[in-house]
Amino acid sequence: MARLPGRACRHPGCPEIVRGPDTHCEEHRPEARRDSDRLLDKRRGTSSERGYDAKWQRFREWFLSRAGNQYCHRCLELDGEIVKAEVVHHIIPVSERPDLRLVPDNCQPLCYQCHTEVHR
Repeated sequence: MARLPGRACRHPGCPEIVRGPDTHCEEHRPEARRDSDRLLDKRRGTSSERGYDAKWQRFREWFLSRAGNQYCHRCLELDGEIVKAEVVHHIIPVSERPDLRLVPDNCQPLCYQCHTEVHR
């Protein structure tokens, strides 16, 4: 099968050739990602503006320390794997129902990878 030609890295002055869906070479990818994240954060507002304040941090710690919430429910359910839960996922998003923000029945412990997949 023929291979598509690469493109130049989008970082000004970088001569590296990039293949596949990437737009930056490995050296400049982290910097481009940081810039992209900063722009996204400006649009989204601060974490406390989105409802993730000190009260949420206390709730998160409490929730992840409860029996049965130390492991990612999605990994356990789909793969039967035991993976440490690091994120508290809202089943009904806070943007839709802010009143359910601190309700344990609306929360699910997930690992970072599963949380990212759920929000794709």
